[in-house]
Amino acid sequence: MHQSVVLLFDLDGTLVDSALTIAAALTDLSRSRGGGPIEVAPVRSLVSRGAAVLVRETLGPLARD
Repeated sequence: MHQSVVLLFDLDGTLVDSALTIAAALTDLSRSRGGGPIEVAPVRSLVSRGAAVLVRETLGPLARD
C-alpha cells in the first residue's frame, strides 16, 4: 500500500497565525546583526508579500549584510 504525505505551509496567517514566530526569528536575526527587536504588526502586513520583501522591509539595512 502506498502512503501519501502532504505538507502544508501557511505563512500568511490564513490557517495558522505564525506572525509571532516569524517576528521572533527576525528579531534573532536582527540582534545577531546588531539591530533591535522586530515588531509583530509589520510582519503581519508584509508576510503575504514573500520572504524577500518581509526580510528587506523589517530588517532594513541589516538585510543587506
